Amino acid sequence: MPKILHSLSVSSTLAFKDLWHDRKITFCLIVSLFSVIAPLLLLFGLKSGIIEAMEKEFLQDPLKREIRILGHQTHDLAWFEQLSNHDESVFIIPKTRILNAQVDLLKDSKNFLRRVEILPTKVGDPVLTGYSGFPVAMDQIVISHTVGYALNVQQGDELTLGITRQFQGMQQLGRYRVKVIGVLPESAFLRNAVFVDFKLLLAVDDFKDEHVVAAFGINEGKPREDREVFASARVFAKSLQGVAILADFIRQTGVEVKTHARDIETIQHTEKVLSFIIRVIASVAVLGGTVTLAGFLIANLDRKRQHIATLKLLGFTDTSVVLYPIIQSLVIASLGFLLASAGYFLGAVELDRVLSNSMQEQNFICQLSEQQMLGAYLLTVLVALTAAIIGGFRAIKVEPAEIFRQQ
Repeated sequence: MPKILHSLSVSSTLAFKDLWHDRKITFCLIVSLFSVIAPLLLLFGLKSGIIEAMEKEFLQDPLKREIRILGHQTHDLAWFEQLSNHDESVFIIPKTRILNAQVDLLKDSKNFLRRVEILPTKVGDPVLTGYSGFPVAMDQIVISHTVGYALNVQQGDELTLGITRQFQGMQQLGRYRVKVIGVLPESAFLRNAVFVDFKLLLAVDDFKDEHVVAAFGINEGKPREDREVFASARVFAKSLQGVAILADFIRQTGVEVKTHARDIETIQHTEKVLSFIIRVIASVAVLGGTVTLAGFLIANLDRKRQHIATLKLLGFTDTSVVLYPIIQSLVIASLGFLLASAGYFLGAVELDRVLSNSMQEQNFICQLSEQQMLGAYLLTVLVALTAAIIGGFRAIKVEPAEIFRQQ
């Protein structure tokens, strides 16, 4: 161990002094590494800052995992149970017919909306998760951003649901008071919609089918019956990859569906193409950096074969000789990466400043995490070691006798 430390100390001293002696060449080599590494950092920074952020926004949008049931059929409880037990199913809740799933919303005489879609929800709804609470009673609702904006309603406000129907040739209007427990952001849901507890959806459907719903203030109609079949459903897959699998399973039950499968395939294909292009560019750059550094070390060693032979004659071991180009290579690589990092940060700041107006939802257009920067540095060090090993083997082959041949 002491011998290795002594060899490291002596080799380090000689390596640093040699780099300083040939400082013009050293500087040119550092700049050449900077010209390779800095553009790569900016390229990966743009991919991480823009492309991956857009992909993440797309992939994390729960509506992209929704499987929409087309048409109106009769789905019994066994069908829902079968679908709920599927490995790729994460959320499912029955729906009624579209015409029966619409209500009027009234804040006051001047603020009201007609024919607003009501959607059943419960705990675990992917659309509501992370944005608001879940309605757990008939008098609780969550509204979309467009509804809240149109009615000037905020969380905690109260609204009146207006439900109309034809009963024995007369039009009847039912009313029901509800409390807004959440307002979704615009990015979460774009349509006019109200998310309600499942019991309220059933009550609206029963009322429009001429059943008695005392909660709406009208006691006329047929007795309510237990519901065993439903016209549709809200269905969400567990992952993007599971959308196509779950959709095919539903189609096998004789139900037509619509998904975002084509959009999902497009974004995934785009990501693969971009990743492939960046890998090719990075591979060429890494190869070029390795060849450049290896060429410098080999040329430097060839110029100094006589000096290396002298060192061997004075008792330098093969370990000391190999450490000499390795230390030089690591110093050059580290300085080149440090300069490239400074160039990357300056370039990233300028890109953020120039492009921020066109990407308003993005805080950073070009960004790399600390882990990514560390990975880039380790890759640079690996390239440097590869080049140093090539030079080190040539240094070992230098024989002490060469000093006498050149006298």
